Amino acid sequence: MTAVHQLLPRLAPRDAIGGHTLRVQEALVAAGITSEIYVGEVDPELKGRARHYSELTGARDGEPTWLLYHASIGGALGDVVLHRPEPLIVDYHNVTPPEYFEAWQPEVSVLLAAGRRQLAALAGRAVLGIADSAFNEGELRGVGFGRTAVVPVLLDLGGLVGSSMWGFWRGCRVCRGRVGCLWGGWRRTRRSMIW
Repeated sequence: MTAVHQLLPRLAPRDAIGGHTLRVQEALVAAGITSEIYVGEVDPELKGRARHYSELTGARDGEPTWLLYHASIGGALGDVVLHRPEPLIVDYHNVTPPEYFEAWQPEVSVLLAAGRRQLAALAGRAVLGIADSAFNEGELRGVGFGRTAVVPVLLDLGGLVGSSMWGFWRGCRVCRGRVGCLWGGWRRTRRSMIW
């Protein structure tokens, strides 16, 4: 059986990358593919859904194993992924340019700059770069990814119904609650739209 293990810095509930990672795992398992999630940190609410990346061992005997790294903010995990032997796919979720944070949160700016450096380093190692928009695909190509594809973020919007976020989302002036707008409140700064 083939295995595709996902790695990301943090798994959190009600988070676009975390939600996407969980949906990808569900799809892989439904297709008969072994899939574990390895993280640097996991929110207590999702404890048991992920392991620390230090627990990632090599492939089982005869089992083809791939890594799917969800690239965003930089950190130790990006360096670990760079040196792993398994074939690598990078799912790029965008990294805000660090200069936007330099004045207010210089410590975040450092992590963002590291994320961009790590993305460029991973370009030569990855067999495929996945982006959730044409803009992000352009960034992947710009740092050297040879093979790229645009694949939408997988979200389970059912969890929003009745939650505190439901009222916010339903009140979005961009989409009026239709499936498609990712956090309409960011529309002025990020232009993050999924249609």
